[in-house]
Amino acid sequence: MLLNTKAAEACDKEVKMRTRSIVAVIMGVLLIISGFLCIFHPAMTLGTIPWLIGLDMVFDGVGELCTWSDRKARGGAGGLALAGAILSLLCGIALFISFAARLLAAEFVIFFVAVWILLLGIIRIVKAFQLKKAPVEELANKWWIALVMGITLVICGIFSICNPLVLGLVIGINLGVMVLIAGINLVTVATAG
Repeated sequence: MLLNTKAAEACDKEVKMRTRSIVAVIMGVLLIISGFLCIFHPAMTLGTIPWLIGLDMVFDGVGELCTWSDRKARGGAGGLALAGAILSLLCGIALFISFAARLLAAEFVIFFVAVWILLLGIIRIVKAFQLKKAPVEELANKWWIALVMGITLVICGIFSICNPLVLGLVIGINLGVMVLIAGINLVTVATAG
C-alpha cells in the first residue's frame, strides 16, 4: 500500500510539473507572438505600448509563477524570482485597470528613452576627451570615435525629444525584439528538462 501511495504521489507531481510547463510554454508562445506584432507594427505598438507592457507583464508573471516551484526544487529560483513574478503580475494588472497608468506609462517611456539617449551622448563626449589624454597611445588615437558617437547620440536625443513619434516607432521595434527574446527564454526554460 505504501508503494502505491508513493507511486501516486510521484505521478501527481509529474502531472503538476507537466501542467505548469505547458502553461509556461503557452505564455512563452504568446510573448513570441506579441514580440512579432510589435516588430512588424511599430506604429500600432506606440499607441498600445502600455497595454502590451501590461499584457507581457501578466504573461511573464503567470509563466514564472507556474515554473517557480520546479525551478526552486532544482536550485534555479528563490525568493527574488518569486517576488519578480508577483511584481510582474501586479504591475500588469495595474496597467489594465488604470487609464492614467497607461497614459503615464506611454509618455514616460518615450520621454525617458529620449533623455537617456541625450545623456549617453553627453557622457560619451566627456569620455572622448578623457580618452584623448589616455596614457595608452592606442586609446588616445581613437578618442575621435567616442566623440563622433557622443555627438550622434546627442543629436538623436534632441531629435527624439522634439519628435517623440519617431522615437515611439523605434521603441516599438525594440520592445518587440525584447519581448520576443523573453518568450523564447520562457519556452526554453519550460521545456528544459
